[in-house]
Amino acid sequence: MHSSSSLVQILKKNKLSLTKPRESVFKFLATNQKPLTIKEIALGIQNVDRASVYRTVELFENLGIIKKVHVGFKYKVELSDIFQPHHHHIYCTQCGQTFAFEEPEFFEKYIERLGQKFEVEIKDHSFELEGICKSCKNN
Repeated sequence: MHSSSSLVQILKKNKLSLTKPRESVFKFLATNQKPLTIKEIALGIQNVDRASVYRTVELFENLGIIKKVHVGFKYKVELSDIFQPHHHHIYCTQCGQTFAFEEPEFFEKYIERLGQKFEVEIKDHSFELEGICKSCKNN
């Protein structure tokens, strides 16, 4: 589902070009397919300085290319629903490991019903669960 042609289209629409840092950050997120901290992205990409990674992540968030995944008071980032199926996360409060799951249809219907009940047009949502993973529980 992730496509660099979609990335190029979004950038062109916003009068921006596909630079080496932008391409590198996008490809790194696409190949890892899990939420990452900005530090993990910066450490994982060769030949792109940390400041460029931070600027690129901020730009991508503003353009809707990536989204934040809240992990307690911190966050990680991943490609948005434009580039992968809509899903939610469970994360371990001890080690920070994050697990993705696609929500059953009833979540979407329930969210829609809540919007109707409160007369709010729901534009976006996130659903994050926290707990202790098997590895941390056994230690």
